[in-house]
Amino acid sequence: MNISKKIIEIAQKYIDSNNENLYEIDRICYKYGFKASKEFCDAYYFDFIILKSNSSAGKIPEMAGAPGFLINKLTFEVEVISFGMLTELYIKEHRIEKIVDLFSEIRNKKTTIFDLKRNINSNTVELLRIKNRIEADEISQEFLNEFYNMLDNHSKEFFDSSN
Repeated sequence: MNISKKIIEIAQKYIDSNNENLYEIDRICYKYGFKASKEFCDAYYFDFIILKSNSSAGKIPEMAGAPGFLINKLTFEVEVISFGMLTELYIKEHRIEKIVDLFSEIRNKKTTIFDLKRNINSNTVELLRIKNRIEADEISQEFLNEFYNMLDNHSKEFFDSSN
């Protein structure tokens, strides 16, 4: 994973702001750290890790129990996420990979936009707009997110079962 220096600085600043009040277990002081874990389509995910500290003890930070945090690639906002949210991110990432594969098949004429129409709920005008973007090779991350967000739950589940 190639993470820019700016993203790492944001992560460190966030962790530092939550380490102002350290905590102690059995007379050993601990603080939060982070490690880069996964790049998702629109955010970087960092695992929280616990490090020993030589500083004095204090209260447990509020983020205890969360697996980690995200930094949005566009807004650079930090968001602490739950285990459930992390699972949803992995599901979305898998589905978007399937969407990219399908778009590639449409571009290479191995399947048609009408095959897509049979499996997702969308109108013909919207599908033609999608087809034109696919054929023009205009498949940006924003376009993939836009396409994903327009799908209903049944349509999203199609990408779970497709090969």
